[in-house]
Amino acid sequence: MQSPHQAVARQRNEGPLTAVLDWRSALASLARGFGRLLGIGAVHPSPDPQISSSGLIWPQWLAINTGIALFIVAAAANASRTGQTWAVPVFYAATALLFLPIVMRLALADVSRSERVANVMIAGLGLLMLRVIRAPINFTGYDEYLHWVGAQQLAETGRLFTPNVLFPIAPFYPGLEIVTTALSSVSGLSIFGSALIVIVVARTLCIGALFLLYERIAGSARIAALGCIFYMGSSTFVFSDTGFSYASLAVTLLTFALLLDSRVGETAEHWPARMLMFFIAACALAMTHHLTAFALSGFLYGFLIVETVRRRRKDAAYFRLVATTGCAILVPLLWSRAMGDPEADYLGNVLVDGVNQAIGFVTHFGGAHRKLFTSGDGAVAPLWQRLTTLGSVALICIGLALGFFRSLSWSGLFVKRENALRGGKALFQWNNSRLILLTLITFLYPLSILFRMTPSGWEIGNRIGPFAFLGIGPVLAICVTSLLQGKSKSLWRASAIGAAATIILIGGIISSEGPRVLVPQDYQVSADEASIEPMGINTALWTKEWLGDGNRFGADRINRILLAGYGGQLVSSTLQHRLDAGIALVDPSLGDEELSVLSEIGIEYLVADLRLTTGRAVIGSYFDGGPADDMLQQHGPPEPDALLKFNSIRGVNRIFDNGYEIIFDVQALNRGQQFFTKTPAVAHRRAISRTTPSLVERWQSVVRSAGAMLLVFILPGFLLLRISEPRQKTGFETAIVALGMSVASVVALGLALHPLGALTPIGWILALFSLGLAGWLHLRRRANIQGAPALPGPSPAFVANREALMNGGQFVRLACAALLVIASIVLAQQGALNHRQFNYTELWLLPRDGQSHQNVTIGIKNEEKRQMTYLLELTLNGAVIERSANLVLGPSEERIVQRAVPVDAAKSEQRVEARLYTGDGHGHPVLYRRTFLSDPEPNTPE
Repeated sequence: MQSPHQAVARQRNEGPLTAVLDWRSALASLARGFGRLLGIGAVHPSPDPQISSSGLIWPQWLAINTGIALFIVAAAANASRTGQTWAVPVFYAATALLFLPIVMRLALADVSRSERVANVMIAGLGLLMLRVIRAPINFTGYDEYLHWVGAQQLAETGRLFTPNVLFPIAPFYPGLEIVTTALSSVSGLSIFGSALIVIVVARTLCIGALFLLYERIAGSARIAALGCIFYMGSSTFVFSDTGFSYASLAVTLLTFALLLDSRVGETAEHWPARMLMFFIAACALAMTHHLTAFALSGFLYGFLIVETVRRRRKDAAYFRLVATTGCAILVPLLWSRAMGDPEADYLGNVLVDGVNQAIGFVTHFGGAHRKLFTSGDGAVAPLWQRLTTLGSVALICIGLALGFFRSLSWSGLFVKRENALRGGKALFQWNNSRLILLTLITFLYPLSILFRMTPSGWEIGNRIGPFAFLGIGPVLAICVTSLLQGKSKSLWRASAIGAAATIILIGGIISSEGPRVLVPQDYQVSADEASIEPMGINTALWTKEWLGDGNRFGADRINRILLAGYGGQLVSSTLQHRLDAGIALVDPSLGDEELSVLSEIGIEYLVADLRLTTGRAVIGSYFDGGPADDMLQQHGPPEPDALLKFNSIRGVNRIFDNGYEIIFDVQALNRGQQFFTKTPAVAHRRAISRTTPSLVERWQSVVRSAGAMLLVFILPGFLLLRISEPRQKTGFETAIVALGMSVASVVALGLALHPLGALTPIGWILALFSLGLAGWLHLRRRANIQGAPALPGPSPAFVANREALMNGGQFVRLACAALLVIASIVLAQQGALNHRQFNYTELWLLPRDGQSHQNVTIGIKNEEKRQMTYLLELTLNGAVIERSANLVLGPSEERIVQRAVPVDAAKSEQRVEARLYTGDGHGHPVLYRRTFLSDPEPNTPE
């Protein structure tokens, strides 16, 4: 037995060692706890439980809730157009009302697959309607006008690769324009109406293909649905990827091509036909967007590398993967080479500048910093928007940290410790290379954040977003299902997941659109949606009506797209000419350098928009980033005197004036140049149809449009799928694959019709009808030989859901949801039609014969929204030759008069001027509008 002294001595000797052991044990315990939190070594969860369909009751109520939320959004959009400050917060609240209940329902475990599909589609299409409500009557995005011009040129000429004055690279990637003009040609709809349908079809295809891709990869409909929900948090999803832009359709084709790739490697039975379908989709993607096509190549090449490391034996499935990867790499390379590698010049400088600024930002050496949450005019986003955006980024980062290793565990990844000791053998093994790749893709997200911190790299970071969220979606879905919700039926947990997903969604919208998510009441300088308004559109239409199309104009970036889109004019841009015509507008003097630019480009008309002088450009650019913008960045907005200096330049005509926009005819400054071939402006009015269709014509248009959508979006892909996979039952996957193959086939068919000059309405109808007839005859012939029906029946799940929807109560609920959506769109349309930022009067003066000023045409149009009384004076060299008093015009009424001018040939310069006066309220006339014509050279007496 130890004495007290021995016990004390022992404690003194063992104390330090015990403390060290306790410290190591605590550290090991902490490491194990931290590893469990991150999901290191997590067990692969069990698959989804088999749950029968509940008749899709919940999706119908969620659809009604979506309709109510959209109606609130439409009311908020109209309120924003009237200057209500509560409009933007209510818009985001309504968006949360739309999204939150859907996510809560999808987070639960006891939800059937068919209901998950329906809920995801409701969420995706409901968010798409936000874009439709914001721009219900015309295009409002800058990029949309770039492609609208290309689509109009394709519809008018029936030829691909026609030069696009706004966007020189667009003709080399005409996939979007082909699909849109095909629908427009067959249906008779306008380009805008056809574009909306194409966008809806693309969004449906994107969500459906993404769900099926995630389901195949994760083996869980629950993971697939939540993965789609978190993918919607991408900053480009709600607005950028729903615009009429080639990148929007390209993202859809990317997800569809990835789905087809997974189908190719699934079975050897149909792989030649599935390989053909993948080839068609890859060709369509290569013809639509350069960067996204190369992204597909990168994804499949990365998957090939991961799969090569995993497989010790190379079987037939591996070589099928090699075939799809080779196809994905070669097709965009060959297309780019055939087009002359146009993306090298277009993307080269952007990538170099963005990468250099990002490196400088990290190293703090010469890196330019971008002011976050601040627009080009200095406006700062509200505090709650900044906090929401930062919160969304934080939630994504936390979700990635907690879900990264869980996703790797879900893929079956484990460490073979015996191989680690022996060496020479595989240390890691896994059974799901696609999930491994998607998990690794999430590293693109912090890279996109880095690029967003720099001025030049912002666009790069924005474009990386959709690719990064392809991996973020399933990783966050695995995180919340395995860590938070699991099999629990707790609504509190589901509410927490829904709130997190909603914050991520709204944060993405704010980071993309900022505080200007809705169209404001007042005009804003160079702010895209806030700058495209009726007065500018009417000015562009005036140029087409009175000057004809095809004239070469110089203007700021907003008037440039309006002139090209509505006026059909050839506008100048630095992308096309490498010269900036804007310098001639904003420079206080017109020197030899400015004259040389006008002459070399061949500018015939200049649009001086005095609204540019009222503030800084919201997006940071008045023109397109050339010398004019460099000057304005240093000195502020242009001065009115600089824009109006052409009033005193000999030979320049001021032919149009609405008080804000003035059109100068500068053709005399180009005389003697070989490029200049146009004749001076002639007062000849071109017919422009502005009639309103009758009710019968509207119904005929609806029937024709329905048939056109069947012919363009359903028939080609459905027949191709039936020919290649005759025993495939009709179901959700069949519908999505048929829809995607229809879109891809139309793009490929457009390329085939181009050499024949058949990209016309009759050409499209004959081609699509012939394609459908040939496919149907083939199916009938095979059915007669095999003694089986030409078309297999629907799947049991499809039959069950269809029978459930035939129930009277469910049909009423669906009808209510549809009526709410339609009412929301109609409400938004009325608000947009009634929204006018300016009340104005147009005055124009043109020579009737285009040569002399002896006969002129004077036009006045009242857009003041009230009856106006005018006084019109016509002067020659300052002397009044005619005065017309008490010209009374009602709202939207115009007056056209022809006048003969007694030109004095002895005068060295003849200046004919039209002056329009209004009263000042005290009986005194006030000069309101002014136009003039002047001879470019002195006349010589006979």
